[in-house]
Amino acid sequence: MGLIENHEYLWTDGTTVLYVGRELGRYDFRVFTGLLGAPLREVEVTQSTRLRDGGTTYISTVEGQLVAQRPATYSWMGSTDFPVQPCRYTWDDGRPPLELPRVDPDAYVISIDSSSTTVIVSDADHGPN
Repeated sequence: MGLIENHEYLWTDGTTVLYVGRELGRYDFRVFTGLLGAPLREVEVTQSTRLRDGGTTYISTVEGQLVAQRPATYSWMGSTDFPVQPCRYTWDDGRPPLELPRVDPDAYVISIDSSSTTVIVSDADHGPN
């Protein structure tokens, strides 16, 4: 596994976190899930596809499939990313799907160790636990 070079997606409801980082390659995604302020668990990615619709991305993992919808476009509102679409992670083991609102990664503290194996996402006001 390579180093995470970019924060691709971040979703959280204030408790549960789903984070997708990207290595140097265009579609080399790394998926992590867990709780805000605690070390996240990595879920191995098996395949990823980004559609030409402006960014809808499908990421298959060993535990399920993540769908990251492209931001809606409303040119009449003067915005290209309103409203922000939630993610949907469907688990292979029958658990209810995980749906979380997308948030701005710059509004959170994302700590990644030097080997890119441990990721902690924290509220910017509180830092890691």
